[in-house]
Amino acid sequence: MNVPPLGFTLQDSAQPIPNLNTNLLVGNCAEVSCNFPLLPMDFVNINMISSILGGDHNQSFSIGQASPSLTTLIPRDRVEANEGNSVRLRLTIRRNGVSTPANDATVTINRRPVVTPTPDTVWDFNDGTLQGWVPQGSYVGLLRVINNEVVANLPNSVPGASHIITRSVPVIAGRTYNCSFNARTDLPAADGSRLYMTMNGKSIGRAAPLLPGFTLLESGTFIAPITGSVHLGIFNEAVPRGIHQLALDTISITLMP
Repeated sequence: MNVPPLGFTLQDSAQPIPNLNTNLLVGNCAEVSCNFPLLPMDFVNINMISSILGGDHNQSFSIGQASPSLTTLIPRDRVEANEGNSVRLRLTIRRNGVSTPANDATVTINRRPVVTPTPDTVWDFNDGTLQGWVPQGSYVGLLRVINNEVVANLPNSVPGASHIITRSVPVIAGRTYNCSFNARTDLPAADGSRLYMTMNGKSIGRAAPLLPGFTLLESGTFIAPITGSVHLGIFNEAVPRGIHQLALDTISITLMP
């Protein structure tokens, strides 16, 4: 007999080691399965092998009726005890007195993201692109990169509040990051715009007016809430009515000591 490895039904197909996201589970159990036909009187032994206390499991049972495949359940709390770690699933089927093992299958449980610390990064737009920044709200479809600046020229702006651009960046939980940007306007008079930086939509800096003849140098600081990705943004809390013009450049993020 050639018995395929056991696997969680909802594990992904990542290589070389698949992952089970337990948020996908419904109820108090995790289903495991093996595409192998079972016959009456087969005896099945299943092990979830773990180095975590309370994260192992084993069960054995005999087969009463033929089945085209093997499906059984492992208690959810046993599986979730292995969060951030891997388990080995072991399956052995005994038929006519002969035990046949499948190859062990390794699966991670709620794999934690691998984050490379972000070096000090400056987005200068000198390649003529938005360099991963995404226009938002009132500015969708209206931003252009001109002379190394992200420029908005709105002849008929609608008043309100809106992010201008946002971008996903990787961070490490508990570390402090300083962010900054430059902004200016070529209008002869202030249009009322007030800009500040955000992290995941929340303000991380003071709102400051955009004034003709001055380059606005704004900054903000935040402590990363997670290890993973957060969204930086530049927000205009007072998008004006009518003619509206601004230019952004030299957006940066710095990992503090």
